[in-house]
Amino acid sequence: MGHLRTFYVFNQSDVYGSNAEDRTILWQQLCNNIPSPGLPWILMGNFNCCRFQNEKAGGFPFHFSCLGEFNSFIFGNHLSDLYSTSLFYTWFNQQTESPIHLKLDRVLVNETWIAQYPLSHYLVDKPICSDHNPITLKEGSNHLTISRFQFKNFRTSKDDFLNIMLDIFLEPMDKQKSLLTLLDADPTSLPLNSTLKSINGEFADLTSSWTSWMLYNPQDLQIPEISCFPPGRTLPSSMYSTLTDPISYTKIRNVVFSGASSSSPRPHGFNFQFYKSSWHILGPSLCKAVKSFSVKGYLPKGIKSTAIFLIPKTSHVNFVSNFRPISLCNTLNKIISKILATRLKCIMPLIINKARAVFISNRISTDNVILVYEILGFFKKCTKVPYFCAKLDIKKAFDSLSRKFLLLRMAQKGIPLFSSNGLKLVFITCTFLYALMGA
Repeated sequence: MGHLRTFYVFNQSDVYGSNAEDRTILWQQLCNNIPSPGLPWILMGNFNCCRFQNEKAGGFPFHFSCLGEFNSFIFGNHLSDLYSTSLFYTWFNQQTESPIHLKLDRVLVNETWIAQYPLSHYLVDKPICSDHNPITLKEGSNHLTISRFQFKNFRTSKDDFLNIMLDIFLEPMDKQKSLLTLLDADPTSLPLNSTLKSINGEFADLTSSWTSWMLYNPQDLQIPEISCFPPGRTLPSSMYSTLTDPISYTKIRNVVFSGASSSSPRPHGFNFQFYKSSWHILGPSLCKAVKSFSVKGYLPKGIKSTAIFLIPKTSHVNFVSNFRPISLCNTLNKIISKILATRLKCIMPLIINKARAVFISNRISTDNVILVYEILGFFKKCTKVPYFCAKLDIKKAFDSLSRKFLLLRMAQKGIPLFSSNGLKLVFITCTFLYALMGA
């Protein structure tokens, strides 16, 4: 038994696997030491075997039978690999002519351990006096971190949820009204006048923030000239109204109620469930904000803030490329994005070449494969004429694409983004926040 920060008790099994291929006795002994339900269990040490083919570099590859027994023990006891950092391989045969590197040392944990120690991991360090690399268990953060606010859906089921929402939105106005009534009877009261001044100051700050958003009149973006690019298929003028029509209350409401209630809270902490549950209170203000964007094409920086969560792709994380970034934008920003995406979806087939099949509705990417076979067959027939065929793979195109170029290209296609009554895509100045360790 062991203690970690003296808060919880856990069961620890230190493992040293024999060099023999048959480790049935080892697996049986570990199964006999399974702790009682609800107790964290950690197994660490030299298991002297691997789980996957990529855990061996050099020499002959593993046979499937060598991996199945170890994995069966892990799956049967509901264990999983603990995340590791630094080095990947833990053993080296010390030979220069035919080197072999293996991951023989590891840490396995059960689900209860992960629930109680979500930030724990282990460090694979450089070897000192052995051909095995030492591993060190790390608890993670040793201090309390300040986490961002997150709205929890269970709050909407509370009986006083709507009353609290009404108090928040109506309390300043009720206080102001009651104070004015009292001041009519006693206009020289210093405490009443002081309280009224404080409430009027709160209203002034809210009004200033609102008008700075609603009355903002942004200048057109300065985008370089790209006339050297042919416009290709452009948007017919008959489709302009699809993008420039005012956004209706019904469309905004449909987008809100189509959002996933279980979605993760955004940077401001509120998800779709919050807006659904308090729609009859927040709905009018939310619709005003969305309609203001459709006219002015402007959003405050705070609304456009996006939290980027780094999700590990594998159990061993050593490089930035081992993470998968997931962006969580604020709910209001997502509502506007969905409305824009719905409008653009109708016109995309009209301005994109028919040869483009991926990510386009009612188009099949396998058609291009058939087309390639036909082209290559034509090349084989025309042996007397020299032809050249090249396959180009644009890697990570979305990461290297200029947003300003994208806006200008859309305008070149005839999309009325910058007209006075059109929709203006404003994503040039987004603020990205990186969330580390679930903060």
